[in-house]
Amino acid sequence: MRPYSQSFTLILGWLWLFLGAVALHAQEVDSPPAMEVSAELAQKYPLKSHHAKLSFACLDCHTNQGSNLASLKRLKDDDCLSCHQSRDKMASRLAFMELKKASPHNSIHDGKRLHCDECHMEHRPSVNMCSECHEREVPLWMGETP
Repeated sequence: MRPYSQSFTLILGWLWLFLGAVALHAQEVDSPPAMEVSAELAQKYPLKSHHAKLSFACLDCHTNQGSNLASLKRLKDDDCLSCHQSRDKMASRLAFMELKKASPHNSIHDGKRLHCDECHMEHRPSVNMCSECHEREVPLWMGETP
């Protein structure tokens, strides 16, 4: 091997190690702290099946709230919309219900002012607010609230 070829290989090796260390450090800094969830807590605060399938952890939704379980706060709509994109996108999924004026994401009662967690509960069964008054009609309009 030529001398300059060895030097070039050595420089590339050191550069590879340096960039790997920088990337590892950046990953550690950006990662949220791990939170140990006991079986008791998992039972008390179960995830919806679709979120559990995605292997969500507490801090995936409860961002910027620290890693102390006692300090975790109720989520706001913006927390939900960080994954679910926008109110309009969610409403478009139920556009077929607009024909019946029954879309919960564009309610004739509340328009788009409903908060996500008024119907969708993560750690307990969801409540279909429409059925509070429209008990008989709701099964004709929609399925189970996720």
